[in-house]
Amino acid sequence: MSTVVITSDIGCEMAFGAFAKFIMSNATFCMLPIGKLKEHNCLDDYCKENPSTIVCFGDFWSDEYIAEISTKYKQVNIVHINYGGSPFKQLVNLILSLEGFHHDLVEFGFEQNFKLIEMIEQRCRGENTLKTQPLVTGISNVLVDVPIEERYSLLFRNKLLKLEDVLNLGSKIMESQIQIAKERTLKNSRTGTFKDGTAYAITDAPELVNLTHDALRERYGCQVTVIASLKFKEGGPDEVSHSMRSYDNNIDVRAMVKPFGGSGTVATTGACRKVINIEVDY
Repeated sequence: MSTVVITSDIGCEMAFGAFAKFIMSNATFCMLPIGKLKEHNCLDDYCKENPSTIVCFGDFWSDEYIAEISTKYKQVNIVHINYGGSPFKQLVNLILSLEGFHHDLVEFGFEQNFKLIEMIEQRCRGENTLKTQPLVTGISNVLVDVPIEERYSLLFRNKLLKLEDVLNLGSKIMESQIQIAKERTLKNSRTGTFKDGTAYAITDAPELVNLTHDALRERYGCQVTVIASLKFKEGGPDEVSHSMRSYDNNIDVRAMVKPFGGSGTVATTGACRKVINIEVDY
């Protein structure tokens, strides 16, 4: 009987998948865009061998979706690991309870990568973004011909890539990026109030989204920051993409974007896209 690990292809979840591959080499892995994962039959190719356990990682998995998977794959142990607490430790504890895995390697892999794991978990939850950004920036700018997931695998294995080198590179690149984000908020941003009275600040940013969130928060000190960007798609339809971050424990931005198909955590949302039509008359 096998284990299937399912994650999306966004950054911190790819890192989780890379760690899972490192300590669960004989498991099956499914890493797809969130939109694809929500399709009814997307897991069929990965679950042909009647797995004993399916691990679903991420906060986009709704209770209804988990229930649907449980109904479809009967007699299978469905484990949902979200961003709360320590998701990596949850994975380690799960593996230690299963047969067929090298338990010594699992514990060693967690201990030797504790700093890296801690940074990834904080990133998942939207915490300490300025402290974790060097990791994201650094990993994005090394071995650029290698897929991001494989770069994280090399980090966990301490092969070719060392965490200190990645962080140093990321910090150097960040110096100019932080200035770009601050200038963006000075030249092109505004504040407003949602219908429920929540204060927000908004700007547009096609890149450096997390640093721009931090720059908005630093300038305005508001409860929610919003980053919007216009995405043109060949053949259409075009889309407006939103990223939201809450700085108030009582404000759930995930609930705000859910009616529009958005997803994420209580404090942060991924891209919530709204289809638009643009007509230009000459």
